[in-house]
Amino acid sequence: MDKNEQILGLLTEMSALLSKVTVLVGTPADPADSGDPSVYPQPATFYGNNGYTDAYDPRQGNARQHALSAAGLVTGVDVKVHVKPATRYKCVNVRLVDENEAAGQHIIQVRTGNISRPLTIRLAYPYDGGADHFDHYIPAGNDKNEFVLVNAFNPPAVGPLAIVILDEQGYINSDVVAGLGLPLGHHVSFVIQFELSDRV
Repeated sequence: MDKNEQILGLLTEMSALLSKVTVLVGTPADPADSGDPSVYPQPATFYGNNGYTDAYDPRQGNARQHALSAAGLVTGVDVKVHVKPATRYKCVNVRLVDENEAAGQHIIQVRTGNISRPLTIRLAYPYDGGADHFDHYIPAGNDKNEFVLVNAFNPPAVGPLAIVILDEQGYINSDVVAGLGLPLGHHVSFVIQFELSDRV
């Protein structure tokens, strides 16, 4: 056996060994394969940016674009969700309570799912497309995490308000749900749910 045959034999053995190592170590299963959005380690994502959505979008269908019924009632609002993967709390659901269902109510109700500790939930404004800081943070008007909506806006512009959870130092520690308000001044409500994140 000459040197070339020896080298070729060694390379073949090394290739076989490497394939066994790959089989033993493998690649970790993609959490997205489970079909459960709560286990998916989302990257920084901006739902609603130029209409962006995917299978993990927490916004219900009526919270993805502005819409009016034939009677001129608000049936859809273009809500934005900024996923902030390095934060402790993730948004898992955003639903518009449309003008028919709201029956004159105009509130944002924040639900806290699997979170048992007290939270610093705030109505933040003004929303200008960014999600790192707001000029003002307002606490809920009651112990049910409800915020009264009074800020009107004219679609296709997005609403001027956002919902965030702050940490002990006053920094945003959650996904940011934004574009909220009263489209054309019509009375609608929103239900937003946060859960403890497994992303950090």
